[in-house]
Amino acid sequence: MHVVVLAGGRSTRMGEDKALMFDNVNRIHAMVNDHLGLPTVVLCGGTERLSLFEGEVWPDPQGCEGVLDVVKWVRRRISDDILMVPCDAYKLNHEAVKWLLQHAEKGGVALDSVGKRQPTLALYPKRLVLPPNANTLRSYTEALPSLPHPTDPSLFDNFNRPTDLESLNGHRM
Repeated sequence: MHVVVLAGGRSTRMGEDKALMFDNVNRIHAMVNDHLGLPTVVLCGGTERLSLFEGEVWPDPQGCEGVLDVVKWVRRRISDDILMVPCDAYKLNHEAVKWLLQHAEKGGVALDSVGKRQPTLALYPKRLVLPPNANTLRSYTEALPSLPHPTDPSLFDNFNRPTDLESLNGHRM
């Protein structure tokens, strides 16, 4: 199992770079690499961002047009099961990661606190074949089961606007 942190997005709705907020990318790296012993790769976007994050950091490949292309590329490049994690998973803790990993065999897409699938927080089994002609990440992950956290689905929330941050209330672990 490899963990891939998506940290190269534009964050236009948030108004600032979500990958740099709360040092969350480095927190996720430490949590899964140092504490859970899982190899971790941070996909940082452009090469100018390589020095922003700790651990193994890769720039997005040239020619990728958005997150779907990046996900398809990384699945070809890493010959292992993959847990994809967005940089704005500010509430994600090691217990939630352990719970997700229990579902690694079948894979799945995390459900947030309002029951919405979060396709950037997903498990991709190595052997799983997904539709090569999908044109959105949602359609690409459609065949994966939904994974609702049994006690606190807000651990799988992502944050797109400044008002979304109000729900953090010291919740990050």
